[in-house]
Amino acid sequence: MKKLIFTLLVFVAIQANSQEIEYFENDPKWRIAYTFGGQYPCMRDYNYTYYLNGYDTIDGVVYNKLYQLGSCIYWEFPSPYPSPDCSGGHEINSFTGLFRQEGKKIYRWEGNQEVMYYDFDLDVGDTLPDSPLLEEDNIYVTAIDSIMIGETYRKVFTLHTYVSFEQPIMIEGLGFISGFLSGFPDYFYPENILCFALGDEIVYYNDLFNGCDIFVGIPAIDESNHQMNIFPNPGNGHFTIRINLEQSTEAYLNVIDVSGRTLIHEYWKLKTGENEKYFDLTDLQTGLYFVTITGANGEFLFRNNILIE
Repeated sequence: MKKLIFTLLVFVAIQANSQEIEYFENDPKWRIAYTFGGQYPCMRDYNYTYYLNGYDTIDGVVYNKLYQLGSCIYWEFPSPYPSPDCSGGHEINSFTGLFRQEGKKIYRWEGNQEVMYYDFDLDVGDTLPDSPLLEEDNIYVTAIDSIMIGETYRKVFTLHTYVSFEQPIMIEGLGFISGFLSGFPDYFYPENILCFALGDEIVYYNDLFNGCDIFVGIPAIDESNHQMNIFPNPGNGHFTIRINLEQSTEAYLNVIDVSGRTLIHEYWKLKTGENEKYFDLTDLQTGLYFVTITGANGEFLFRNNILIE
């Protein structure tokens, strides 16, 4: 009897693991971060989320539209030599591409053809098939485990590469932990998947990092008629904001974290010309924050990003 129960449990587990997983269902989001130092000593910290929004049909085949939303902050790596101004940053808000799933494979539409990016139907010893993401030949699977993502188990592939990574792994439906759409392995500036969410629930954390937030829906700001600067940035929590306006207006200073929570909401009457205001964020944790200036009716005037070190 015990043997029969054990056999049934094994059968149920195998059946659960063999179920087809829809990688693009339930509103998946990939939270990404990486630091680029190719313009040393001016460094760039990228923080963004890949998310789905809508569909497109090509030759009768339906593709998911993938977007990228977040920010990049510039900062200066300590150097004994004179350097240019490394302050500032820019928003990331762009269409990334068309993707679809077929079986356990992920395809992207590129130009006038479909290209396979991922194949998760692999066994131990298998070599990863050709993909635009691969920076090396002959990357192969050395072990396969599983992990619960949401309500389903997904395969975790340990990979062999010719460079050293703390986590040379690939997770079914998520992709390479060192980058969902960046080259693998990236020798110099790999992305890192900080976490993965289905809807508003984070269902996977990368243990290399402490904490993670999914952020989408930050509105784009039209700064064509305004000038705004925040310094020092990055900083230790003491910031000064300087704004130049063509005409006076009533406004609000808002500080928002990456999960979308408003931490500060202060009235600020702006005059024509230069305006300056000091604000103290030393009680906040290190990380990325958004500073927005909104008008009296709630309209966005402009926005910048700050990094607390």
